[in-house]
Amino acid sequence: MTLLFLCVANSVRSQLAEGLARRRFGDRFRVESAGSQPTQVNPMAIEVMAEISIDLASQHSKLVDALDPADVELAITVCAGEVWPARFRPARRLHWPTPNPTTSAPIDPMVLRARFRAARDSLAARLDAIEPMLATPPRTVIVPACPDDRPAIEALLRDAGLPLEGLADAHCAVARLAGEIVGVAGIERHGTHSLLRSVTVSPAHRGKHLAEALIADRITWARSDGTQAVSLLTAGADRYFERLGFQPIDRAQLELQVPCSTQLAISACSGAIAMSRQLAELSTDDELDRAIARELLDHGTLLPPWLKYPEFPRGSIGWRMGYGEWYLWMWQRWWNLLEAPARAAYVAQFTGDRPAAWRDWFAARIAAPDSTAT
Repeated sequence: MTLLFLCVANSVRSQLAEGLARRRFGDRFRVESAGSQPTQVNPMAIEVMAEISIDLASQHSKLVDALDPADVELAITVCAGEVWPARFRPARRLHWPTPNPTTSAPIDPMVLRARFRAARDSLAARLDAIEPMLATPPRTVIVPACPDDRPAIEALLRDAGLPLEGLADAHCAVARLAGEIVGVAGIERHGTHSLLRSVTVSPAHRGKHLAEALIADRITWARSDGTQAVSLLTAGADRYFERLGFQPIDRAQLELQVPCSTQLAISACSGAIAMSRQLAELSTDDELDRAIARELLDHGTLLPPWLKYPEFPRGSIGWRMGYGEWYLWMWQRWWNLLEAPARAAYVAQFTGDRPAAWRDWFAARIAAPDSTAT
């Protein structure tokens, strides 16, 4: 049984996924990667995988046309640009769109390495979706929903008696068989917690493990984006979700986890059972490193705290009760890794716009660069 990861150049993302899956599944599956325009394995990909004791140096870029589609049980595209080869259509398909960490513009090496680590960790978080997908019928396709899918999604939800309120807040995936949308699952992101919702499969296709595969796809997507726990509301499927690792919780606890969810306010969910599933625990350092990686991806640097949260005065209750203190820990951890020239350039860039309450910020860190003072 072959798992195939596809990306145009077969240089970074598909190579990372191949290495991760080889370690995860060992001899249970044959794991390959390929692309429509293969180049060579990116040296930075080799370096960031070596950090977790996975050797990519022996891997090489391959042309997808050289592979026998009859051997492929599941193909996973990891970039938006790869065209799905028609001759692989009997295989099951997943789509994990992963941002490209490479860039043609000059970039700080630390930022570049963070981008590669973020791609690696995102792909690693999604591997739990593979085995549920292999239980679905051949030719099953599960991909993120697009705007054109909305009418079919709404029809499935109406038929299942599930609410449409707040659907725009959900990141949905759809399951297709023979081109027809036969299942859907959505997830709302609320900081480190997510809410699973809108899970249904058309009656003609139930019993084919499509719901489990859709749920695994959405949970692993949320985990790849930093989710630590996934909750849900169910009006009668609690036994089913218990088999998937969810446990009943008090509704008040759910309201603390996902306070902005529309699902909590609609009458259709007023009597529903609240359930939650804790995902793999991360150490504080791991959480900080993931948060730093996201900031570097979004901004190319970590903004000074007065620019990140300008609405909260330094040391205020709002600062301490919000994300201010956490951001300071992130910033200091990142600052400790910077070389002296990079620190000097950063100080020169941001010295002029400091509010009075932050005037001593850089002076304290230059004098004691590993300080954790707030």
